[in-house]
Amino acid sequence: MDNASSSTSSSNGGGSVIVHDSESSEEWGSSDSSEHKAFESFLRKNRCMRFYLEWNACVDQTIRNGQDHRIQCCRLSKVLRNCVRLS
Repeated sequence: MDNASSSTSSSNGGGSVIVHDSESSEEWGSSDSSEHKAFESFLRKNRCMRFYLEWNACVDQTIRNGQDHRIQCCRLSKVLRNCVRLS
């Protein structure tokens, strides 16, 4: 992981979920992956799903536009990170 990316961990009933603000939805792999499903379940339980969807849409659009999503989606990354941290 480079210095420009960051991560946040939050426990979820014994397990842990890591949010990398430099990842796009394409890096998750298949939407059927158990890791992705567990992450979405965690977000739904903690009311963070709305923030994740906004962040993910920003990242996807920014990448399509050829821009740096870490800069363009910084505010949404912070909101999502704070939601996960407080959960």
